[in-house]
Amino acid sequence: INANELAAATITGKIANQSNASDVSITEIKFISGNGGTQHIVGDALKNAISIDTDGNWTLVNDASWTSALDSDKAYIVQVTLSGTLLGNAMSGLGQTSSVTIDNTI
Repeated sequence: INANELAAATITGKIANQSNASDVSITEIKFISGNGGTQHIVGDALKNAISIDTDGNWTLVNDASWTSALDSDKAYIVQVTLSGTLLGNAMSGLGQTSSVTIDNTI
């Protein structure tokens, strides 16, 4: 991702098979570098502003609080932790992306 793309980047996801789930929410969004970049956890204000629609789609809006925290020339995966209730039982889950390299010089 180059600097122009990062300035407009959003993170989106889809939660599948919600039919028996309730109170599904995103509890953490973390950027993890595999090659020495700084790890970053999205702040509560942005994370709590994410709504999950009836089809399970959600979006983390572009914000300098997370885009500026990513180091240039480092590769990151995005890891998302979910929580909710499934058939009366508290559950949590984890999903993550493929690695993406940030290049702020272009």
